Amino acid sequence: HAPDPSLRQWACYWFDIAVEPLAHLQSPRTVAFSMLGACAALRAGHRSPAARDLFRKGAKLLVNLLDVARRPDWAWFEAVLGYDNPRLPQALIEASVIDEREDWLAAGIDTLRFISERQTSAAGYFRPVGSDAFHQPYASLPFDQQPLEAWAAIDAAAAAYGATRDPVWLDHAQRAYHWFHGGNDRAAVLADITTGRCRDGVTPQGVNENCGAESILAFQLSYYSLQSMVRGNDRSHTTGEDLADRNRIAHRLAYT
Repeated sequence: HAPDPSLRQWACYWFDIAVEPLAHLQSPRTVAFSMLGACAALRAGHRSPAARDLFRKGAKLLVNLLDVARRPDWAWFEAVLGYDNPRLPQALIEASVIDEREDWLAAGIDTLRFISERQTSAAGYFRPVGSDAFHQPYASLPFDQQPLEAWAAIDAAAAAYGATRDPVWLDHAQRAYHWFHGGNDRAAVLADITTGRCRDGVTPQGVNENCGAESILAFQLSYYSLQSMVRGNDRSHTTGEDLADRNRIAHRLAYT
């Protein structure tokens, strides 16, 4: 069904209010999420020069951080890992497709490959960066593992798959999704596809039995994102339409 025009107008109205103050923020994850919002707005057909300026400024900041922080064994934006790590490469990849920037795409794929390798166990299953590692320099610790990390990995893989058509990203997305269903360090089943509920994570002792809203949404949006990749044959995880076509539209709108 076509989107409700009134809902789209409402979303565009609030986007235009939020976009100006967002342009002044410097936190890498805040910048990445702002870029993703700007890219989504352009793909949806919102004619916003501010959206284009926002993702361009954000991409420049992320690339500068990468240039300063990276070393031969560390292709990352900071000396530490935190939450939602794959969102940073995802933002560069989505911006690169809209603005046709091969350098941003290369940086996004390089850093996504780095974090994906660090989030794959020796046995081959998905192992997100645990919260114990947050802010520990050059560390990647296994616990606690949270559902939003799998969701971020799937969305970022979807962006990379749409931009490159490399099936390695579909494989990674499937591995991350299997994390919800026992493909993890404790063979813990977190998600219930019948009820749509999802437990809050994997700890050294096993599963966290709480079912918070964040975890439930992470699971359900992960399912949607992966199914869009599989059923749509490179179709967008956010709109259900072909990513390349949507970004060609966004590129045209950014310059008109």
